[in-house]
Amino acid sequence: TILHTVFFIFISSSFVGILIKFTLWIISEKESNINELLIRQGISKKSYFASWVLSYFLITLIPFITIILCIKFVYFRYVNLLVIIICITIFSVNMFCFGFWLSGLFSLVENAQGVVSTLYIGTSILWIVTNNYDMNVYLKYLFHCFPSILLNSEFQFLYMMNNFEVEFKDWFKVLIYEKYNNISLAYIWIIGSISCLIYIALFVYFQKREKYKKKKRDKS
Repeated sequence: TILHTVFFIFISSSFVGILIKFTLWIISEKESNINELLIRQGISKKSYFASWVLSYFLITLIPFITIILCIKFVYFRYVNLLVIIICITIFSVNMFCFGFWLSGLFSLVENAQGVVSTLYIGTSILWIVTNNYDMNVYLKYLFHCFPSILLNSEFQFLYMMNNFEVEFKDWFKVLIYEKYNNISLAYIWIIGSISCLIYIALFVYFQKREKYKKKKRDKS
């Protein structure tokens, strides 16, 4: 419906604004060598990463709660609240990891501006491809590593589930066996979660590669 589309665009645009600012903040710290300075002063890499997790949590907390309340009490009243919370949580964490991966691709803020939002919006266009019923199902699942595709499919499922009442004990079966466009919500969540680990691994890889290049330049 039009209402569903408008609300999806609202959520997506709200988080993409946070994604851009969050990613540029990480790049600006890297550009000014603040992260290296903090690590030299004794702050561990785990603590540094945890500080960004906490920052992202605080930035997204109010939108997160607002969106969940709107989904549950305005748009999808018959969908289990826990299912809605899991949907938005996985999307939010996926977005966080996606932003970390993007920050690893750039060393300068000026190079990253515009590219980050373009990349996010560009991947959003893939939902047209994933909505093709005849498309290979494994390829469909693969595209759900992108947060925009993940959110769109989650909304499609919530819209479908809202049209029939399900008892709490039956929700587990619905998540696995009920399919929309030949894919199930449980497997989408698994892909979204696995892709988070891949994004973080890529971020670590790019960080190490950048340090290696920097050491090589300093020696020469």
